[in-house]
Amino acid sequence: MRKIVLAAAASGAAAVFLTACQQKPEAVGVSVPASPAAVTSSTPAPTSAATTTAAPVEQSKPAQTPAASATMGASSPAAKPSATSAPAGTSGYGVSDESRLTPSGSITAKSGQVIENLDITGRVLIGDGVHDVVIRNCRFTGDGTVPWGIDTEGDGSVSADHVTIRGDYTDAGIGYHNVTVSHADIYGMTNDGAKVGNNFSITDSWIHDFTPATGAHADGLQIMERVANVLIQGNVIQPGLGGQWSKNTAADRSVNSAMILNDSIDRGTAGRIVVDRNQLGGGGYTVYFGVPGDTQFTNNRFVRNSYLWGPVEPSAKADIWSGNSFTDNGAEVLP
Repeated sequence: MRKIVLAAAASGAAAVFLTACQQKPEAVGVSVPASPAAVTSSTPAPTSAATTTAAPVEQSKPAQTPAASATMGASSPAAKPSATSAPAGTSGYGVSDESRLTPSGSITAKSGQVIENLDITGRVLIGDGVHDVVIRNCRFTGDGTVPWGIDTEGDGSVSADHVTIRGDYTDAGIGYHNVTVSHADIYGMTNDGAKVGNNFSITDSWIHDFTPATGAHADGLQIMERVANVLIQGNVIQPGLGGQWSKNTAADRSVNSAMILNDSIDRGTAGRIVVDRNQLGGGGYTVYFGVPGDTQFTNNRFVRNSYLWGPVEPSAKADIWSGNSFTDNGAEVLP
């Protein structure tokens, strides 16, 4: 997460400074290890992470109005992950066959293009008016030169399956509107895992073990304006360690949360947001939930003591909040 300075309207009103997060750090190169999914049979043990309680701020991409007919259908439920073992089907996350990968730089996609079996340093850009792009069995590595790994602009749309995203993307691994992601492995991020816009679905994916840049306040998933048609289901989201950065801002390399859903930016149209059957851990608070709309937060499982302050920020609210519990003993989790 980063500090955003939004320009005021053309009338010349003063700029608005949103101050909950530090200014985005300069891009720096990173050396990214192999995902823990590839080298271990167990998920790293949950550890304490930190955050601030002030309302954070977000990306600068403009919101796109969701299509009136767009709906998020229910996806096949993922097996409930254990609190102590690797996510069910660890080998099913990310690139399914590394032996088929060939090196590539950044790509500007065309409508209907299928991008597969590439080891991409940089991004795939899906521009305004570019539709139905498919990405599969690809690995993305950020080297600090681009903001996003999978990047939609305007009404561009993409479906990504069995992708690995890692490293130094200066904003997030994925963003923004009209994105469908499944079976992704997102790790080692210096900033956010994904910025979630309209018509966004991420299911059956593993988001974990971030290495935040100084001042990043990284989130696993982030919504910071009014959005619609969002499905977050069957994922394991544990971005990892943090610290009490307010005591040493200059040295902050902290994870902020597994998931933050707010409307700090006054734009967009609120609609349905479903967060269901995820395993969540890390951050100062693991979850912040305050975005308006037809919101449902159901059947999610929290890893106890993986956070600095608590599983849910106390002001969190949703239209439907039910079935949320701790992984260790099934005790109910309420805001």
